[in-house]
Amino acid sequence: VFCKPHIDAKNVALGLCMIFVYGHFDHSQKCWLVIWEAGIALELPPGVFLLYPSSLFIHFNIDL
Repeated sequence: VFCKPHIDAKNVALGLCMIFVYGHFDHSQKCWLVIWEAGIALELPPGVFLLYPSSLFIHFNIDL
């Protein structure tokens, strides 16, 4: 799934969003999560669970 920069405004502010990454792909080139305010891009390989407060940060994903 590809998403543009957004904040999950309908989520509870202190609630956590869970992402589970699955499939067969080159994770060094695909499926990077960008958390804009933190200035980071996270490489997300298949099999990863990630929890983060998606209503507090602008986030999106990119391919390198």
